[in-house]
Amino acid sequence: NRKKIVAIHKANIIKMGDGLFLSVCREVSAQHPNIQFKDLIVDNAAMQLVMRPMQFDIMLCPNLYGNIMVSIASGLVGSSALIAGVNYNPQNGLAVFESAARSVDECPHYLEQTNPCSFLFATTKLLKHINERNFSEKLESSIRSVIKNKLCSTPDIGGSANTDEFIESVEKDLKINK
Repeated sequence: NRKKIVAIHKANIIKMGDGLFLSVCREVSAQHPNIQFKDLIVDNAAMQLVMRPMQFDIMLCPNLYGNIMVSIASGLVGSSALIAGVNYNPQNGLAVFESAARSVDECPHYLEQTNPCSFLFATTKLLKHINERNFSEKLESSIRSVIKNKLCSTPDIGGSANTDEFIESVEKDLKINK
């Protein structure tokens, strides 16, 4: 149901690489008039993401800018552990589901206290992809309920729970809300 795509680039400076990216984006968007398309230079896009994040529906970026935008977005929501990613291949329907990238240095907590949300959210996206929408929606609802109602929080989002405790809270919520 998403109808707005913003291509993020630096074609004003990186004329060959980003120029080609932008050219292809414009060419493809012309084939889909029902989808609103615009482009933003990455500097402005970063500022807009911080100031008015709700204006974005889909951000289409080369890898470097995508990593930067994900880092900004994860800061806005509170933790990179709350974001999952998906890479789709529309030609063959294949997809890769992943947690948001982060280094061990960015996650100073013990491994036992790692927030599992990004893996769980990636799982919900995988379930939707294989047409298991009912369970996907229940799982996502339970994850969000545990976070929103502060039933259990890992250190990165202000709590002291460990990974197993968080997962147990999600399981408990799933059982309650069958």
